[in-house]
Amino acid sequence: YEAEKFLISVGSKTRRPDNVPFDGEAIIDSDEIINMNRIPKKLLVVGAGVIGLEYATIYKALDIEVTILESKKCILDFAEDEIVDELIHYLHDSNIQLRLNEELVSIVKRDDNMVICHLRSGQSICVDTVLFATGRQGVADELALEQVAIETDNRGQIQVNDHYQTSRPNIYGAGDVIGFPGLTSTSMEQGRLAACHAFGAEVRSQPELFPYGIYAVPEISMVGLTEKECRQRGFEFAAGVAKFKDTARGQIMGLREGILKMLFCKETRKLLGVHIVGEGATELVHIGQAVISLNGTLDYFMQTVFNYPTLAEAYKVAALDAYRRIDR
Repeated sequence: YEAEKFLISVGSKTRRPDNVPFDGEAIIDSDEIINMNRIPKKLLVVGAGVIGLEYATIYKALDIEVTILESKKCILDFAEDEIVDELIHYLHDSNIQLRLNEELVSIVKRDDNMVICHLRSGQSICVDTVLFATGRQGVADELALEQVAIETDNRGQIQVNDHYQTSRPNIYGAGDVIGFPGLTSTSMEQGRLAACHAFGAEVRSQPELFPYGIYAVPEISMVGLTEKECRQRGFEFAAGVAKFKDTARGQIMGLREGILKMLFCKETRKLLGVHIVGEGATELVHIGQAVISLNGTLDYFMQTVFNYPTLAEAYKVAALDAYRRIDR
């Protein structure tokens, strides 16, 4: 094919460690699990990233014995501490075994189809299914891009600028192939922005306000800045937190977990970030996204009436909590 402009959006594939004997049945990756024709009785999930947590909590909802293995000392290091703490509390409350700072050393499938997983600590785990959810790998390295002087990294991904142009200005990249966050929603917007720039169309977008959604049980979603990013940018900020169980709707629904956290600039009172874990988090986050994009402030939440009872009331509760920490 010949063209003046190209957009590389070839997606990604699962990362499959070379020393793992994948068989598509008892030892599987995050693509193969979708095609399983049985429900596991004991599931070991290797990797506590987004995909691993989603599948672990979904299968636990089916009353399956689930263990999560993670080599790092923490999970979701891009999320706020309160959000992660609430999720970990839910995992423990649901009897999901979370083993942090632990690694899989070897894996053996027995004749009875049970799988023995030997760990670095010297312990072993016996399950009937092992899911490897250790991330995804870009496939740009399979396109021979070196022939057009475009480099790929060790994860098969390419680097782009703010307009999604590669080192060759007429060749663009979008989606999983350019790395984090690798979400369907953000990938579609990246492709739109790249196409608009390629054809000289004026377009307004705010990539810094792309929302992130994790479809675990419970859901997690966030938009805007984290506390760490606020400090890096020199913002004096106030945080406000609301627990779903303290709202009328949360009590009606019998919710035991769920937190909504907002960050406000103390000087301007502008909303800087919204972080949610709990029922409907990926829907609720859009209220905060709209307020941030319109330069809304704490006063919006203080002076706006929300339907009652709703989980959206948590915005008002969190705003009142932050109000106590802002100099007046």
